[in-house]
Amino acid sequence: MTNLAYEIKNEDLDSKRKKALAVKKKNEKALKRKLMRDASLALFVIISFAFSYINGRAGVSKLQSEVNHIKTNIATVQKEIDLKEAKLEKIRSSKLVEEQAQTLLGMIYPGENDKIYINSQETQEKVLVKKKTFDTIFGALFR
Repeated sequence: MTNLAYEIKNEDLDSKRKKALAVKKKNEKALKRKLMRDASLALFVIISFAFSYINGRAGVSKLQSEVNHIKTNIATVQKEIDLKEAKLEKIRSSKLVEEQAQTLLGMIYPGENDKIYINSQETQEKVLVKKKTFDTIFGALFR
């Protein structure tokens, strides 16, 4: 081979190498653009999910706060109900005792003319109510 043929062959190889190198660079740039586009899309999706999660957590926190507030209100109202039920039960039980004492035992509240005697002994105190005397009954009838 002559020198001229060798140079032509080298030039052909160089031009083929340059073309292959240019195609390779072009493919690399296209690949980099595609990777950047995919990475940007993935980042956008991740950020969107992050904001959605944060927003959801904020909503859950707000709802949990409302639930706690309502539970506190329920507890307060339940305490009020319990106190009122206890008062009502006390009223009912004292009225029941009064009614049974009057109907079953014939007990009455002392009036103005009645006398109350208290007899104290070592271990007990007895309260005795003296019933209206014969005179006070007749006196009441003929007034």
